[in-house]
Amino acid sequence: MWNWSDAATFRLGKGVARGPDKAEALSPDENYLAFVSGNSIWIYDFETASRLTQLNDGHTTVIKSLAYSPNGLILAAGTSHGTVQLWDVKSRRLLDSLVRHEPDSKVDIVAFSPDGKTLASGARGGIEFWNIETRAHLVTLRGHKNRIAALAFSPNGETLAFRAEDDTVKLREIATGKNLAIFKYPRHVSDHYIRATDHFKKAKTADKDVRKAEIESVIAEFRYIVTEHADTKYADLSLVEIGKVYMILSEEEDAYLIDALDYFDKLWVKYLEEPPVDAQVAKALRYAQSQVATITSIMESNNIYRRTTGVPE
Repeated sequence: MWNWSDAATFRLGKGVARGPDKAEALSPDENYLAFVSGNSIWIYDFETASRLTQLNDGHTTVIKSLAYSPNGLILAAGTSHGTVQLWDVKSRRLLDSLVRHEPDSKVDIVAFSPDGKTLASGARGGIEFWNIETRAHLVTLRGHKNRIAALAFSPNGETLAFRAEDDTVKLREIATGKNLAIFKYPRHVSDHYIRATDHFKKAKTADKDVRKAEIESVIAEFRYIVTEHADTKYADLSLVEIGKVYMILSEEEDAYLIDALDYFDKLWVKYLEEPPVDAQVAKALRYAQSQVATITSIMESNNIYRRTTGVPE
């Protein structure tokens, strides 16, 4: 069942264009739309209102990002396995796969230089540059640990602007790697919490080979809230979220149960004398208390040592 607004022209067809792995790109002439559906890249022709072609069909690699070259002839696709696929749009042929120096880091963003000769690929740990004609790796810009969320070349192709998930936008000279400017933009603690919970949802469904790294990154985000915004309700909620994260890690290693227990305990101990006023925190507290009982039972059954927390038995 489909409901359409008066402005709708045509339906793209079957497929999934949603979720944590969605990616799309509009061709430079604005005649074609490429977007990810599952593990495939679909390209649509706006003029004929039809699907033109399907790329990557049958592959198991998850596509994380897309970008057209300035002439619209090449489509770059960043993958979850640390490679960048280069597709010839007209022939539907895979031209090459550029392998990052850190293959376990998924390529979250790709961007072409204005002249189309250079491609930048951004992932956690670095931004890499590639010569499109020779497929040679040129240079890697390091100096950040967070995921790169956006990239853009300056019109002359000499400067790169990128936004990392540490609330900064940086301008960096490509030739020297020199930082030209850093812009810090403020976020409300609620924004941090919403972003962290969103990343948590994505981490739970990430590929196995990158899942642990994604989850550990989420823990760092929640810990930041607990440390920097200790007097807010979001710090309390983050304690429970960290406990949930460690519960997922405990599926692979029992020792993480102790870490989960510690964080659930922290919220319980905080409200031993006086219950929370906020309804959301009160709900989180009840969940934490139930998890303490569950985890304690599991640990006792498996003879796992429990650290002393001061929480009443």
